[in-house]
Amino acid sequence: TVGNITTLKRHLTDFEEIRGKRINFKDVGKTLFQEFYIHLSKKENKNKKDQGLALTTVANILRKFKMFMSWCYDHGYLDNLNFRIYKVNSEKVDKVALTLDDIEKIKDYSPKDLREEQALDLFLFLVSTGQRYSAAEILEWEHIDLSRKHVHFRDPKTGRLYNFYLQPLAFAIIKKYKDADSPTPIPKINSTVLNRKIKIILSEVGLDKTINTHLRA
Repeated sequence: TVGNITTLKRHLTDFEEIRGKRINFKDVGKTLFQEFYIHLSKKENKNKKDQGLALTTVANILRKFKMFMSWCYDHGYLDNLNFRIYKVNSEKVDKVALTLDDIEKIKDYSPKDLREEQALDLFLFLVSTGQRYSAAEILEWEHIDLSRKHVHFRDPKTGRLYNFYLQPLAFAIIKKYKDADSPTPIPKINSTVLNRKIKIILSEVGLDKTINTHLRA
């Protein structure tokens, strides 16, 4: 669409300014794609305000760039296919680890309702313990020694053993639900609902990126 081309043109113009020279499309190949990828990821622009685009956005821009180059080739404006050498690697844009600053931003978020609060608590528990969603699904009070801040249980389906200590953030969340006489140590939330709620929270706190949080079975 016109909007997509306009956006791509803007990013390429920024890229040219940073490089200090114009792009010759006949020379577009793997090296230039890699440089463009780094530019979009780091966004080292002159205003120094940009912190880098979301990596999923970077991948979309690179794909649009390749589509544009294909159009140029099909219509006779380009006589080589060097641009096809570069592959947009989905693994590069799939997950991004949380930083300590990110976690602090998420902790400071004020939930709008009870369900969002529960999703936030479950999310922070998973982040703090490094456990998978599947572990949270089967966690019960009998698995936790509060005096030792220790968790020990075996998955009845897979036989996998879980054995870990609760860090301060995870312990605070567990104690919150203990004091509230909750039937479970942490809320039980469908993974789809959890991911949807967390996506909203991340957007609210300005973390526009795909997060690797072990939210998988």
